[in-house]
Amino acid sequence: MRIIIAALSLTGVLVLGFILRFLALGEPLWLDELHTAWCVSGSLAEVATRAGQGNQSPLFFWLEYPLFQALGQNEFALRLLSLLASIATLISIPWLVFRWSGSLAGAWVAMLLAAIDDQFIFFSVEARPYALVQLVTLWQVFFFFSVVFKSTDSDRRHWPASAYRVGWVVTTIALFYLHYTTLLLIGTEAVVIIAWLFVLPAKRERCHRNILIESSLITALLLPGLIQLLSIGQARGDWFTMTDVENYGLTMVAYLAIFLLPICVVALLGRQRSPWESEQPSLVVLLTLVVLPVLFCYFGAVSQQAPLAHFRFSIASVTVLVATVGVGIGRLPRRRGIAVSVVVLVFAIATNPILGWWLDMERWPSQRQEDWLVVVNRINEHPAPVVFCPNLVEDAGVSLLKSKAINEAYYGFALSGIYSLTPDAKPLLSVPIVAGRAALSTDQIQELGTQTGFWLLMRTDSQDARRISQALLNDLKSIGVECDLQQGGKNPLHLFWVFKR
Repeated sequence: MRIIIAALSLTGVLVLGFILRFLALGEPLWLDELHTAWCVSGSLAEVATRAGQGNQSPLFFWLEYPLFQALGQNEFALRLLSLLASIATLISIPWLVFRWSGSLAGAWVAMLLAAIDDQFIFFSVEARPYALVQLVTLWQVFFFFSVVFKSTDSDRRHWPASAYRVGWVVTTIALFYLHYTTLLLIGTEAVVIIAWLFVLPAKRERCHRNILIESSLITALLLPGLIQLLSIGQARGDWFTMTDVENYGLTMVAYLAIFLLPICVVALLGRQRSPWESEQPSLVVLLTLVVLPVLFCYFGAVSQQAPLAHFRFSIASVTVLVATVGVGIGRLPRRRGIAVSVVVLVFAIATNPILGWWLDMERWPSQRQEDWLVVVNRINEHPAPVVFCPNLVEDAGVSLLKSKAINEAYYGFALSGIYSLTPDAKPLLSVPIVAGRAALSTDQIQELGTQTGFWLLMRTDSQDARRISQALLNDLKSIGVECDLQQGGKNPLHLFWVFKR
């Protein structure tokens, strides 16, 4: 009976998680997802190049390509991979927590936290690699503990030791090439291994040797990606425009508060096992995998050295965090575990905006507000040339077209992928926003002056939209062309029809 109840409760959470993800599935694509659509809209040979232009590794986009081509160029096909990965994550979390703690309550709590978390839901229906990163992270950490700490000795009767070693190498490489910021988690694991090698008795020299061999292989396979990562790092100053250190700090404190509660209780009750010799993952090591990458992101941004103060760059650690909550609860006596579970869930729900959606379903969806399809359809109904300012991260490194060549195909990806302009709506001028104005050359301004009317589309806030549009009117006035404009669209997409008086 207990097994049946447990199965039904876990199935109920899985169904709840699927429903919440299904409700968010219809949200309009936003800019990053449109980059994915552009990457997989061309030929297979173009995928890697287009992904690299967006500072991404091509692995996720290669996986997206066959789905997008087979199922049709639509939002569902674009998001299906993330949705499947998210459902697999919801299944993997309770399995791993139960293996590591033997607690059904801990497994259920961890699964529920992942099912209702607004960020997990967001990534589950986002055509970006983060949902897949979450899934691979869980299995990479599982193999890491299996190889380094032998946390799955009971399985060695069924799986040979080499299977875990291969699994560790494969998942680590896959994790890194899904998103380069997962190097923070991989690097933290390297620190743990170094510390462990110093603590482990010398009689296990063979184990030392095997781990060093696999670590060396992993390092060699990471090198090609590290080269691209270094080139991205050279322009790291551009990325500070998208980081918000204060918001990142508050968000991570909220997540860590949920995490630290069961850990502190376990520590106070003296139930913590040895960090190095336990058959199950140590809470100390799990804590390290969560906290060190987060601290690096925070202090890297504060010191202006690494612009990583963004929640999605810490998604691997947050995924480990959710599993760790379940493990911490599982290490408690049954009654205390239930009490802690209730407190954790109440705190998680109270601090999660998903509660507001449940109370006011009219607000759903509320996380994506960039309705590109409406804007593109409006332009296609009245075809005319378009001046497009997507307001990309790369804008910060451009100085009025003098310091860096502009790749117009990349700057215009939002209007040339799944939501495309008709041929009549071209020529399309895709330009950065520099010094509060659209970075148009003199020749481009002269060309616009010959048009009876054109569209001005900007992805920015209302204040910048007014400033940029007024600067463009002044540029046209300077060549003797008097124009007015009619505003359309809504924040953060601002569409103006610019016409001669």
